Amino acid sequence: MFRQRVICTVGRSLLTNFEKEDPNLKTAFSKESIVKRLISEDPSEKICGAEINSTYSIVKQGFVHDKYDIFLLVSDTEDGRKTGEVLKDYFENERSPLKFTNVYIKEIKGLTGEERFEFRNKGLKEIANTLVDLSSQSPETTIINATGGYKAQISFATLIGQILKIPVYYMFEGFNEIIELPPMPVSFDYSFWMKNYDLLESLEKLEANEEIVRSADPQLKVLFDFEKGGNEKIYGLSPMGVIFHKSFKELFKTDTNNLPSKRTSDPKYISSSNEPNSSRFDEKYGISKKLLEIPYIKELRCSYYNPNSDYKTKVNVKGDDFEIYFTKNGETIGFIAKTTAKTENQKIALKIHIEEAMKRW
Repeated sequence: MFRQRVICTVGRSLLTNFEKEDPNLKTAFSKESIVKRLISEDPSEKICGAEINSTYSIVKQGFVHDKYDIFLLVSDTEDGRKTGEVLKDYFENERSPLKFTNVYIKEIKGLTGEERFEFRNKGLKEIANTLVDLSSQSPETTIINATGGYKAQISFATLIGQILKIPVYYMFEGFNEIIELPPMPVSFDYSFWMKNYDLLESLEKLEANEEIVRSADPQLKVLFDFEKGGNEKIYGLSPMGVIFHKSFKELFKTDTNNLPSKRTSDPKYISSSNEPNSSRFDEKYGISKKLLEIPYIKELRCSYYNPNSDYKTKVNVKGDDFEIYFTKNGETIGFIAKTTAKTENQKIALKIHIEEAMKRW
């Protein structure tokens, strides 16, 4: 499939180049005059900045077959917003040699070099989330241009590209052409992600405690960090952890290789006579109906109901049975399910499949 979407990280090299020629631009910024000058220049000229130079090289070498969408990821600063607006006008202009059909600006909150804590704890995670969200929308038609902006974005982009199979490009300063970055010299084990799904989910939701984190696989330590929350530590995903976990979740949505075989007959449902109120709650949200639409569940029995519950929506695997809990507005309904899963790997994959499905309910 042709690549039609470019995700482009943005720095301030374009502004820097123009300010060297005219220092007055620092106080008397003129978007119109800069865009007019850019359109008159060859896109490979240094004055056009890293983003235009590198995008031009991408187009010239045929890495993008149709200039349809470009997403500009700008920093949460005045310079970031100025640069984004200049580039947007340039890429939208009918006279531009690099006109795109659609140009979008994505401002990354916290991505500022002026505040170290904000940059580390918010900005880097925000760029990681944005890169994954945009990349996973259509990975087969997307490329990432990681030339502009902070260097930390290069490793993030490379990791996302490796997991989601998206080409990542970078133009080194002084080079005339952009190059595709090679994959990182490490492998990412899909089964390792599935095995540690529960911990990664709890880190994403900021629900992991110190005891759980201490017992985690040492290989996971690069994927989480913590910050002080009063007298306690609050554990969450690191920027690299955000990319690792979210990318594999996106990959999991389309991967059925680890799931068990589908059932071969109609599923059986057993309601609860002990909890008559469960029927009202079940019918209101259609939980049992939605669960039985999952083609790996052979039998479902309602086993629990609590109108005032602090349970979380969750799936537990107990031997060959699946305990499924769904919570909405403080009410929880529980089920025991018989499934087609046989191996431990199939059980883990199906547990994740059901939990991810229930998030959409």
